[in-house]
Amino acid sequence: MENENSVVGKLHQRIGEKKAEAEALYLTFLARSKEYQQTLEIKKEDFEVLLDSQGRPSSIFPKISELPGFLTLDVEEKVYNLMAVNVCGIGYGGNWSEEIMAVCVNDKSLNKTKGGGTSLINVVNEDAHQDILEAIKGSERTLFSVDV
Repeated sequence: MENENSVVGKLHQRIGEKKAEAEALYLTFLARSKEYQQTLEIKKEDFEVLLDSQGRPSSIFPKISELPGFLTLDVEEKVYNLMAVNVCGIGYGGNWSEEIMAVCVNDKSLNKTKGGGTSLINVVNEDAHQDILEAIKGSERTLFSVDV
């Protein structure tokens, strides 16, 4: 019986670790979304316009690189899409919320993705996040297109 308990114990330890990782990523996602919203001066009432103008994904489980965005930034040969999303954070310990998510479309190693469908979240690494914020503020090294 000890062997069975050991397997059960290890399984639940791993489950707890995975839940903690998902919750930590979700909290980072929310913090970054707030920074994007503040930097872009996006208000709650702007979300429906952004969601409508960027278009909807072609499927309920799209690849992260296929998600439509409202702003594309090209920073030092890295292409980032910013998109408005309705996210179900219940599986991460949160609630439904309207957020801004960034995705690097041409270097997947910069993305950390979790979930799928309405619970899909993505966080770019810290350097990419800072590059995005600088680009939004008007860095000279940025090419951009607004799709609203």
